[in-house]
Amino acid sequence: MTAQPGLQGLVLRFRSSYGLSETTARHHFIAARRFARYLERAGIGAGGITPEVVDEYMRADLSASLAENTARAYMVATRSFVYWLAEEGLVSREVADGVRAIRYRTREREVDPGAIDPELVRRFGLSCEGIEDRTRMDYESKVRSYSRYLRSRGLDLESAGEGDVAAFAAKIAEDYSVDSAFAVLTTVKRFYRWLEAEGVADDAARGVPAIKKKAKRLTEPLTPETARLVLEAAERQGNRERGLRDRAIVELMLVCALKPGELHDLDVRDVMLMDDHAVVSVPAGPNRHASLAYVPKGTTGLIRRYVGMRGAAGDEPLFATVGGRANAGRRRLARSSIGSMVAKLFEEVGVEGRAASRGIIRTSMEIAVSLGASEAELTRLGRFRTKVPCASLESSMRDKAMLEDGIERVVGNARPGESARVASVRKIREAIDGLDDGDLVAIEFPEGGGIEVTPVKHLGS
Repeated sequence: MTAQPGLQGLVLRFRSSYGLSETTARHHFIAARRFARYLERAGIGAGGITPEVVDEYMRADLSASLAENTARAYMVATRSFVYWLAEEGLVSREVADGVRAIRYRTREREVDPGAIDPELVRRFGLSCEGIEDRTRMDYESKVRSYSRYLRSRGLDLESAGEGDVAAFAAKIAEDYSVDSAFAVLTTVKRFYRWLEAEGVADDAARGVPAIKKKAKRLTEPLTPETARLVLEAAERQGNRERGLRDRAIVELMLVCALKPGELHDLDVRDVMLMDDHAVVSVPAGPNRHASLAYVPKGTTGLIRRYVGMRGAAGDEPLFATVGGRANAGRRRLARSSIGSMVAKLFEEVGVEGRAASRGIIRTSMEIAVSLGASEAELTRLGRFRTKVPCASLESSMRDKAMLEDGIERVVGNARPGESARVASVRKIREAIDGLDDGDLVAIEFPEGGGIEVTPVKHLGS
């Protein structure tokens, strides 16, 4: 049976359009390419993918030839590829749901030591001084992968030459991400230097060039004209729930400089309404502090319409999947779905690259400048980051120094050189008349004097 064409082309489309970070996209691309090659060998096209096919692939290919953690990572990426195929209408939703239920199953198996004496590998690991045990084990694992490669070629350590090391480097450059391949070859070259120093073997890897890492590209913002095209493309999504949601996501990204991961983490209550605009309290994440994002009038109205259509409130996700009548049954919209949606809008207007590579903070500033924003408005768009989460100021009082430092930094950024104002007690009492002790307010001191207190309420409350 001949393989149905198009699988490798689908893999390339998956890599460019699924909305993943550059590193994750590379890992998922490698896993999808491996799965596509397995399907081609079996004569199966995209339409022939079933949960049973994926399960057999996991058992016969991944589990049989890869280390446990690596096989598990490949399985996660393979499921993502099948989900994407379902989104493209190339496999059924039933197939995607069936694949979703498949999990990598740990099984006991003997690890092939390969062609190099395991005791030699262990001695090399022990010779690496000043490193943690986990790093030492990682070094030994990389050398064992080279050892198994030699065994697969019918070679041993004594007969392997520079050409064999170079062939191994070419293979891992094809199968691994750039960073992983670089790390494996660097360890193998170090192993050979140790062998030569110990008088065990000549350094056959000396002349093999290192795998070059890709230089990180500088992020470039979208021009205001291009950003406007993306926003117009989002607006064409319509006024139904999905259209409102997608437009709100794009506006929060391009106008308010929120990233896909931050949008994914937001709950309805994180949007705080203040007159005709809003402030989003972005919660802290694994690699970020909490921050505040200013939301102008138009985007605030769009978010209110979307949340109102859903009838969502409180701790429910701000952006959720569409479908079903019970709002409580909605799932939080996945990061990959957010990235995929934005990537499709970018592609529609001819924008290359992903949102994450487009300097969205600078893009939001460029848009604001083009619209004639004042200095104060530009300052508000600067995304004030603070170690003190806005929703937990009261509980943070136990660390008074940190609290004061965080507030001073936010206020200093918002109003440089204007950290104090004088107002009469009468003016203050008038400003808070009718407010309860537990009410939230935003306090401002106008240039002309006095004090302004604006009540604040959470969206959906």
